[in-house]
Amino acid sequence: MRRGICVLLLLTACMAGEGGESTLVPGQVAAVAGDVPGLYVTATLYVRRGACALPGQEADDADTFVDEEHVAPNATSVSFDVVIPPLQLARPLGPLQRWCTRVVYRASIDGTPEQVPSPYPMEPFSAVRIAHQDGPDDLTIRPFVSTIITGWGPPQGAGPDADLALYDDDQDGIPNLRELQLALRPTVQDTLEPLASGAPVTLPQVTLQMGVMDGFPTEGAVVSVPVAAFSMDGLEVTNRQYRVCMGLTDGTQWTCAAPVVSAESVTDPLLSLYPVVGVAQQQARAFCAARDMDLPTEVQWERAARVPAADGSQALVYPWGATAPARAADGSNPCSLGRFILYSDANVPIPCSDHPGQAVLGPVVDASGVAVRAAQVNGIHDLAGSVAEWTLDRWNRDYHEWIGGGGDPPYSAITEGGFTTRGGSFRSGERFVRGYARSPVDDTDEAARGEVLRAVGFRCVGL
Repeated sequence: MRRGICVLLLLTACMAGEGGESTLVPGQVAAVAGDVPGLYVTATLYVRRGACALPGQEADDADTFVDEEHVAPNATSVSFDVVIPPLQLARPLGPLQRWCTRVVYRASIDGTPEQVPSPYPMEPFSAVRIAHQDGPDDLTIRPFVSTIITGWGPPQGAGPDADLALYDDDQDGIPNLRELQLALRPTVQDTLEPLASGAPVTLPQVTLQMGVMDGFPTEGAVVSVPVAAFSMDGLEVTNRQYRVCMGLTDGTQWTCAAPVVSAESVTDPLLSLYPVVGVAQQQARAFCAARDMDLPTEVQWERAARVPAADGSQALVYPWGATAPARAADGSNPCSLGRFILYSDANVPIPCSDHPGQAVLGPVVDASGVAVRAAQVNGIHDLAGSVAEWTLDRWNRDYHEWIGGGGDPPYSAITEGGFTTRGGSFRSGERFVRGYARSPVDDTDEAARGEVLRAVGFRCVGL
């Protein structure tokens, strides 16, 4: 017979919540462990003579007895086996002494490659705390008798004892558990804001000559529109920024939902600096609202893409000027102006790629945040090409006539159907990346969700 005290712990505490966000612990932890490649979760039981230590100050000392177990992805409970020497119980008030029992959940992705393969292109982190649970305040332990500990409280964090407010080591408003799930780094603060090279650019008030005389019917006629000063993001919103929003909460729900299409891309660490795609127009608005911003109206977008001068005297054809993009001497598309498609003399599409045959979509900045492509106009990158961009306006074929008649954007006279996108995308030919080109996208249409939204992103504006 084993000489000591066996403490068997079965985790059965559960939390109430809405929307399926609250689950059993460690079931909640296990659900995340199963979704995140390379995540290794441990549960450590501390049995301590006297009151519990402050959270984060648990230690394996003379008065504390510890057992650590791995939480398997499919686990719904964890059992511990802690041996307390009889001499400890022989101390004054031994069996009657108050004992603290606490389980601390931690996660890491810093194991060996064989144990914990890590796809994260970031510094490794170790044993971030994601929750803890305390057992009954008073526990009677008898020599040579197994004790079943029940009555566990709810998971707790450094702040309020709520499911959506567990430990947040970097104090960026996103609990560690959620950051692990979203491939963020729990040890470093993250933000909704773009990198420095994509900081919002302030555009002064102008009078825009909107539209074009010889374009498609939906692109004109030319109307004169006063545009108040505003600021616009220098870069399209990235996967990194969007998944930060997916980790923020108002206490009852996450601020940003997963994109309706290509949701797997937003949490891929290798795609952190790529523009987020697959978001519905209302999802894009929710992200911008979290920054106290909104999507640009069609007028604001066209002002940014076509008017480099403060007096509005110039209306560019393309965001870089009046000159159409040209192929390189060898006939390839060098991507110098943006990522979109050119055509050969035989009308064969030539995708924009830095290397022949590679995918056309890519980040504007490198891993250090330095721009690898020049701004197209007004210090703003990729207004033409890259991904098409949502605007605040619903699609109106006769938008210019409506504006010319005194209509005040955004256009929302109808409450269903598509919204207008601007700028074309990496799939667009030369015509559709002109500064006045317009396209409707219905994000409720299943066909659009299947393919079109994979080429649609957004950027935000503020007053």
